[in-house]
Amino acid sequence: MKKLLVVLTLFVFASVASANQSNTGCGLGAMLLGDSADSKLMQILVTTTNGTFTTQSWGITLDIAAFKCSSTSAWVANETVGEFVQGNMDSLVRDVAMGSGETITTLASIMEVQDVDAFGSKLQKNFAVIFPSADVEFAYVADAITIVNTSL
Repeated sequence: MKKLLVVLTLFVFASVASANQSNTGCGLGAMLLGDSADSKLMQILVTTTNGTFTTQSWGITLDIAAFKCSSTSAWVANETVGEFVQGNMDSLVRDVAMGSGETITTLASIMEVQDVDAFGSKLQKNFAVIFPSADVEFAYVADAITIVNTSL
């Protein structure tokens, strides 16, 4: 009985406390406790609730909005960006260093960026962030480009 009381108290506390992080997934926990938790404890409660009731799995599968599970085109776009970066790394390094070129134009198209010149300029300014070393992994480059693009 004490355990149940502790769990219920934590759930009530968790439903009151929410902030700006969204790394807890989706499901019943996200719906009841909020998908944004301001402490590790709240994030663990949301994630545990999602997993315990397996609502995250079927929420994603069935695209249930109430569970804050929705398909995201950003993930698909990021996967496409990753594949493009992997296949065009050498050309991309050169074009990002120049701030323009065919790979930047194609990448802008994949990412649905309207202002290709501004995109190329932003990539060029962030060259050291995007390519921190000569042996950088393509996945890191794709993520860095996505982050730079969102800060445009």
